[in-house]
Amino acid sequence: MEVALVVNDLSRSEKFYRELFGFDRVGEFTTAINSAVALSRDGSVLKLIQYQESPDQHNPPGRAYGLRFLTLEVPDLEHAVTRCREFGATIDGVPARFQPVNSTPRQSGEDVSCWYVFVLDPDGNRIEVRAGSPWAH
Repeated sequence: MEVALVVNDLSRSEKFYRELFGFDRVGEFTTAINSAVALSRDGSVLKLIQYQESPDQHNPPGRAYGLRFLTLEVPDLEHAVTRCREFGATIDGVPARFQPVNSTPRQSGEDVSCWYVFVLDPDGNRIEVRAGSPWAH
């Protein structure tokens, strides 16, 4: 899967995703209207795009149609939160447990719950940082 995020400062955002979440740079490009870097992690690509002229609008917060947040799975949520704080990222809430009410485990007796917290990237985009997954892999 590939996802594109429009950012205000390309180098700052690239540093955020590479240092905190282990993305690797796999490409870059520049056009007459924007510059971008492509980052890869676990088979997915995150494209960070910075326009030469700042966009007129920001993604609306709260309940609205469209992309709400990006989910990044980490092996240790507590460690990830500590790293995010050290980086100066905003932690939006406290870690919480997600327990689906009606869910079928992938294997008999498997716990399908996980722990997550929301973090804001340098442009205020919400990132769900999650340890574990309730979904089949």
